[in-house]
Amino acid sequence: MTVIYHAPTAAPLLKLISPFFLLNYLQSPLQSVLIGIGQAKTAMINNIIAKCTTVALIYPLASNPKLGINGVILAISMGVILGTILQYFSVMKLIGFALDIRNIIMILVAGITMGYIGRMLLTPLNNLTSKLGIAMLLGISLSVVVYVGLLVLLRVIPQNNIERIPLIGRMLALLFPK
Repeated sequence: MTVIYHAPTAAPLLKLISPFFLLNYLQSPLQSVLIGIGQAKTAMINNIIAKCTTVALIYPLASNPKLGINGVILAISMGVILGTILQYFSVMKLIGFALDIRNIIMILVAGITMGYIGRMLLTPLNNLTSKLGIAMLLGISLSVVVYVGLLVLLRVIPQNNIERIPLIGRMLALLFPK
C-alpha cells in the first residue's frame, strides 16, 4: 500500500475487501446478459435488493465496537456477494447458463498459488534491489507469468488459444501440453 497509495493504514482494509470485489468481474457480465436478453427489470431488482441489504447491514455492523470500519467493509462485501448470486441465478433460470465448477476451482488454485509465490518473492526481490517499487514490479511480473502458466498447464486455457496470440503464439504453444 505504501508504494502505490502512500497509505499503509489502508492495507488491512483492502486485504479484507479485495477478495469479495473479485465477484464484480462476474456480476457485471451477468447483469449485462440480463439486460441483453430484455430482462433489465430483473437486473435492476437484483441490484436494488443487494444495495438495500448493504445499507441495512452497514449500521448494525459498523456500530459494533469490535468491528468499526471493518463492519462497513463486511456489509459492502455481503452486498457484492448477494448481488452476484442473484444475477447468477437469474441468468441460470432464464437461459440455462451454468458455470463450469472445475474451471473455477482451477482458476482459484492458480490465483492462490500466484498470490503465495508473489508474497514469497517480494522479500528476496526487495533485498536484491534498493527500491521497493522495482521489487514489486518484478514480483508482480513473475507472479503473472506463474498464473498464466498454471492456467495453461491446468488446461483452463487450451493450447489452441495460445496459438492464436499474434506473432508469438505458435512458439509459445510449443512450451505447453496439448
